[in-house]
Amino acid sequence: MNETQQRRKYEKETIALSEALGLSGYEAGTAREAARLLKPYMDTVEVDRFGNLIGRRSCGRQGAPVLLLDAHLDQVGLMVSRVTEEGYLLFEKSGGVDPRVLPGGRVTVAGFDGKEYRGVIGCRKDAWNEEKDAASVEDLFIDVGMTKDQAQRCIRIGDPVYFHMPARRLSSHVLSGPAMDDRACFTCILYALELLQEQGRTPECDLLVIGASCEEMRGKGVFGLGSDLRPDLAVAVDVCHAATYDVEPLDGVHPVGSGPSIAVGAMGRTDFAEKLMDVCDRKEIPYSIDPNIGESWTDADCYFEAGTGIPTMLVSLPLRYMHTPVEQLELEDAENTGRAIAELIGSFGDWMKEQEGGEQW
Repeated sequence: MNETQQRRKYEKETIALSEALGLSGYEAGTAREAARLLKPYMDTVEVDRFGNLIGRRSCGRQGAPVLLLDAHLDQVGLMVSRVTEEGYLLFEKSGGVDPRVLPGGRVTVAGFDGKEYRGVIGCRKDAWNEEKDAASVEDLFIDVGMTKDQAQRCIRIGDPVYFHMPARRLSSHVLSGPAMDDRACFTCILYALELLQEQGRTPECDLLVIGASCEEMRGKGVFGLGSDLRPDLAVAVDVCHAATYDVEPLDGVHPVGSGPSIAVGAMGRTDFAEKLMDVCDRKEIPYSIDPNIGESWTDADCYFEAGTGIPTMLVSLPLRYMHTPVEQLELEDAENTGRAIAELIGSFGDWMKEQEGGEQW
């Protein structure tokens, strides 16, 4: 498979996965699509009782080190909190949604009757004034064009609401959609597995691939998973903020085209991060460094704190307009993130041998 074919495959898989609806706690449909894409690379694939997709692959060597790769499958969105007398839907945020992007937006309500309903987000007329920076969630409502009786026959409190914005290619090198965070990173892992397969490389480690649930709710999906699986290294693959035209160099964002961001600091294994940087330098894979002095607000935090603690790393894909309906990534960054993950998987067994000082695991 040449580079153009690999890019098209990544693009197709990312769009397919991003269009599977999966609010935190409602990831079942997304997990089914992710399982379909992951199965060709794994020995087994299952979904646990918390909704996490777990793929397992053994290298066949007894006592081999275990590498876990995590990308979450849930997305931010809204949840119905009330049906008014006029038939409007009031809502709460699910995850870190910025209310400034909501007024006038189109949404899909996943009704409890199993059907999807289109709606638009309206705003109370008195919410707009010069003294307010933006309308708050309390000022907003969803209009599905129904009376109260009609709405209550198909929509109830707790039903998930999604941005109605299909994933699409904006140009030959840019993808945009409402769930690039973090479906695009799950497909970066798939890209890495495909690349290793194409190269005929057999990693000397057992591999766990997690499509995590509820990450947008402070990582509740994998809170106890690390204690059960006990990998030698858990790597969260998530998104970071990509630079836009208006940022300054000290804004803590990562330039588009800079490749994956590799975190160093207290919340992770800096020695493994440095090894990944070394191999990226040798393979001419661009990357940036993310200084992480505390919480990363990703699943890496949950693995780090699981049980008596698990060695962790964070590898991030630069993403513009995070937590909006129009999240945007550069395909070149996604490809280089996939290449870096492939080198991490392919090198991890050797890194563990070096750490142990010999051939014994």
